[in-house]
Amino acid sequence: MKIRSKLILAFLAISLSSMILISFLFYSNEKKNLTRQIFNHLESVASIQHNRIKAINDQNIVRLKLVASRTQLRISLRDFNIERDPYYQGMMVQNLEDAKMVLKDFRNICIISLDGIIIASTDSDKIGKNIVERDFFVRGLTEYSVDQFFLDKNQNLLTRLSGPLFLNSQLLGVLIIVSEVENIISSVSDYTGLEKTGETILARRMENGDALFIMPTRFEPDAALKLRIAKERQDIPIIQSFYGKPHLLSDAVDYREVPVLAVTRYIEDIGWGLVVKTDLAEALAPVIGMRNLIAYLIVAATFFILFISIYFSKHITRPIIQLTETAKKITKGDYTVLADESMKDETGILAHAFNSMTANLIKSHTTLEKKIEELSESEEQVRNLLNSTAEAIFGLDMNANCTFCNPSCLSLLKYKKDDELLGKNIHQLMHHTREDGTLYPPEKCRILKLLQSKIPVHDDSEVLWCSDGSSFWAEYWAYPVIRDHEIIGAVVTFIDISERKAALAEKEKLNAQLQQSQKMEAIGTLSGGISHDFNNILTAMIGYAELVQIKSSGQDDILRYAEEVISAGQRAKELVRQILTFSRQSEHERRPLEIYLIVKEVLKLIRASIPSTIEIRENIDTKSGVVLADPTQIHQVLMNLCTNAYHAMQETGGILTIALGRIDIQPGDMKIAGFGLPPGPYVKLQVTDTGCGMDRAVRERIFEPYFTTKDKGEGTGMGLALTHGIVKNHDGHIIVSSEPGKGSMFQVYLPRMVSETTRPSREDEEMLPKGSERILLVDDEVTIMEMEQQMLEMLDYQVTATSNCVEAFQLFANRPDDFDLIITDMTMPEMTGAELARKVLIIRPEIPIILCTGFSELINEKKAKAIGIRKYIMKPIVTRELVTVVRKLLDEKKVHRKES
Repeated sequence: MKIRSKLILAFLAISLSSMILISFLFYSNEKKNLTRQIFNHLESVASIQHNRIKAINDQNIVRLKLVASRTQLRISLRDFNIERDPYYQGMMVQNLEDAKMVLKDFRNICIISLDGIIIASTDSDKIGKNIVERDFFVRGLTEYSVDQFFLDKNQNLLTRLSGPLFLNSQLLGVLIIVSEVENIISSVSDYTGLEKTGETILARRMENGDALFIMPTRFEPDAALKLRIAKERQDIPIIQSFYGKPHLLSDAVDYREVPVLAVTRYIEDIGWGLVVKTDLAEALAPVIGMRNLIAYLIVAATFFILFISIYFSKHITRPIIQLTETAKKITKGDYTVLADESMKDETGILAHAFNSMTANLIKSHTTLEKKIEELSESEEQVRNLLNSTAEAIFGLDMNANCTFCNPSCLSLLKYKKDDELLGKNIHQLMHHTREDGTLYPPEKCRILKLLQSKIPVHDDSEVLWCSDGSSFWAEYWAYPVIRDHEIIGAVVTFIDISERKAALAEKEKLNAQLQQSQKMEAIGTLSGGISHDFNNILTAMIGYAELVQIKSSGQDDILRYAEEVISAGQRAKELVRQILTFSRQSEHERRPLEIYLIVKEVLKLIRASIPSTIEIRENIDTKSGVVLADPTQIHQVLMNLCTNAYHAMQETGGILTIALGRIDIQPGDMKIAGFGLPPGPYVKLQVTDTGCGMDRAVRERIFEPYFTTKDKGEGTGMGLALTHGIVKNHDGHIIVSSEPGKGSMFQVYLPRMVSETTRPSREDEEMLPKGSERILLVDDEVTIMEMEQQMLEMLDYQVTATSNCVEAFQLFANRPDDFDLIITDMTMPEMTGAELARKVLIIRPEIPIILCTGFSELINEKKAKAIGIRKYIMKPIVTRELVTVVRKLLDEKKVHRKES
């Protein structure tokens, strides 16, 4: 081919190439700008949808916690777990119905026992079903969750909200709420601002990594809980959304296998993937038309350039041939050749450009050689630094294989050469087993997870294994190696902390008893507040029961029911006193006690709580005698002994025997010689089990505080220590005999009163004292206020009642002579009962005041009398006690007036 033809073709090629390149760049820029605009819009929609969904789920969590926080619901569940009484079950169902009525979108609310049985539900057909193996029940034991979607029999999409029910830090059961998801569906299905093919997709990640659609889509109305994408389909945006970091995807296909532009979001709190996308064809339609126009223009320009190149080729043929030869030499690396610059036209300029390019190439080649030399020196410095540091360092590729290691790493892991580590899987060599000997799965390894998450990892206590099979405790830091915004591996640094670990273990051992003491102190701090609220509840319960008793008009059944309520209230009152006593906020009260009554009461309790695999036998002498004792503490002793016996037979079953009788110890009695019991009359309580028994080492330590053979979380080691202390404080003695595999026997000896008294008889049913005086009644608990008002008005007193302490003072200040007596609660907002008493007594020093309180650290009976308060009454208040005090104070006031 002639040079002229070549020049024509070359000129044509260069011109067309430039035109095509410019056109391509213009087209690419326009496409890029359009794509960026679309992505910005999709990101905006994704952010809005992300925030909407997160807000809806946060609201559902709040509503779930709101239902779970209902005190009466949790108390009823606790009582049902103890007694299995249908009454408490009905109370739970009523509470659930109330919650469902308030929250209209709730379909059903259930309470699940810890063994997985539905014990209360707004759908009665659900009660009794066992769901112990269902995922939402297992998750609800430990956390609040709202991502459990399912389809009902009508193919309506619903969600389950699940969470634990606690009372005083004790797990009682699981709350399950079935709710409509119309708010989430309407949010996800809101395609405002999207084109015809735009849509929002919401899915959750399955355990095997697949994506399960949890909402309908624009093109698949039945996609919810049916459409699933395999985890291997990395080209589909919904799979990419699970990787945590937001993604902009321009080369993806959707579930229809249609190319799309997509933006992903990961909703971390609930583990959902969110995708906002639009079809690529629709999104890029404007630039596709531009591309076709550019193609037409290039074809037209080609003919024009061909004509121009033919015209000018004859004038530049010779210089071009020379420049071609020069260019060939330059391409072969000969930078010494120079083009002829003598031409005065563009050819000379081109020759000059060639010569300048050659000079620049020579300069660049020299600079490159210098950079290579500097890089080699820098690499040598890094290698020396790695080899000299005392910390062990190794590198990983994306397959967790070792890429480099320093001498310290080889030394700590007891390898001789780096070839033993290079190219090997580090997890299999040094991280394969936990400290307890169980296998360490690779999917649980935080270092390997780093290769996916790109998040640096630090672990201050991990076991690493050496080449000889030994292990040591290590602290390590792992950092990702990023290149071009992609992770290509990781660098891990670790040190041996075996000595530090040993020192920390010793420190933890020394702190164990301190921590237990702090727990006991926390119980003491909480007990005051618990007793105050509980006594208020008991006041209302006992008071209204007494009103029912008074107004029953001789109806035997109602009288009996009211007596049972009052009896239960009195037992609860004793329980509150026991809490205060245990936290040293109240003193024990000893009185003559027929101990067999306590034993009978405990037997009723344990029969309801001990499984049928354990047989209970009793040998109770009702004439065993009277002891001077605190009934609450004796109750605690027997409950502790029975509980320990139950735990000893929990797995195998057996026989629990409780015996009570009288015994007279004579001087020199060999049966109990060496126990230090003085001769005399005693009551003997004996608890025997056929459980696992104890060896000598355990028997010698069972009465030590904090000593326990139970697993962590099953006991504090305080039960038998408290039992031993109570018996000793009652001048008694406790004896234990046990052998492994032969059960245990505990014998408690308590001194018997010589002059025995009988059980107190019921209080005489005499008429309650009445009166017509004017009483100002103040209590911020409206239930208690109304109960006391009815009780006093029933006895003909004129009662002015208010739940506001400030309002009460204004009533008195405006008409101080209109009242003959004031009854006030202690703990109230804005003004306490003591403050009210001080202000009232300034106006009328002689007016009698009765102060009532459930519990208060701010005042006691002595402080109350110092203020001028005439009577200090602890809640719960018994009707006869209150009206008797009222009558007594009013009568004393009359006597004082007559004497004056």
